[in-house]
Amino acid sequence: MTVTNDKRIVIDLPNGEEYIFWDPFPKQTEFHESNITNLLARGSRGSGKSRMLRADAHIRAMSVPNQNLVLIRKTYKDLQKNHLLDIQEEMRYLGGYYHATNFIAHYPTGSRLFFSYVGHEGDALNLLGAEFLAAYFDELSVIPWEFFLKLQASVRVRKGSGLKAVIRAATNPFGESAGEIEKYFVTKDVDLDEDPDYDPSEWGYVQINMEDNIHLDIE
Repeated sequence: MTVTNDKRIVIDLPNGEEYIFWDPFPKQTEFHESNITNLLARGSRGSGKSRMLRADAHIRAMSVPNQNLVLIRKTYKDLQKNHLLDIQEEMRYLGGYYHATNFIAHYPTGSRLFFSYVGHEGDALNLLGAEFLAAYFDELSVIPWEFFLKLQASVRVRKGSGLKAVIRAATNPFGESAGEIEKYFVTKDVDLDEDPDYDPSEWGYVQINMEDNIHLDIE
C-alpha cells in the first residue's frame, strides 16, 4: 500500500496492476493533512464525510504500528448501515482482516481499529479505560456532548512515544450537540470559566459541501 502526497491510497494487486483504494477530493485531502488535535468535518449528506473518516483511520493505522484507534457512532444500527458494510472487503485489500464478532479491524502493522457506539452512558463508560491514538466520531451532533467530553480522556499516547493523539469527527449542522460543536470547533466561543482547559488553537473544522464531492453524480 502506498499513500501519495495528495493522500490517495494505492494498492498493488497480485497481477501487478494498481488499484486506487481511496481517491480524496481537495477538501478531504485538507482534512487528512491537518495536524490539529481536534478536527471536525462539517457538511451535508452526500459530502463524503463518513468514508473519509474511515479512510483517515486506514491511513493512520497503516502508517503507525501497534496502535489502537476507535470509530464511534451513536448506535450499533448506525454502524451496520454504514461503516460495517464494506469493512471486510477493505481490510482484504489492505492485507488485514476484520473480526466481525469483536468489531475490530486488524492491520498488518499490528494496529487495530475498534468499531463502537455510545447511545447510552454505559456504552461510553466501557471505552474510558482504553487508550487510543485516534478517535473518530461519525455524526457527532447526535452523540450527547457529555459522552464526547468523557471519551476525550481515552485519546492519549504515552510520553516519549513521539506520537500525537488526535480526535477526528464528522457531522451535519443539526442534532442535540450541534450548539456545543459550533462553540468548540467553529466559533471557538467557549467560556473558559466553564472549561478552563479549552485551547482554541487545538480545535478547528473543514466545511465540506455536497458540491465539493466530485465523485457524486448530481446536477
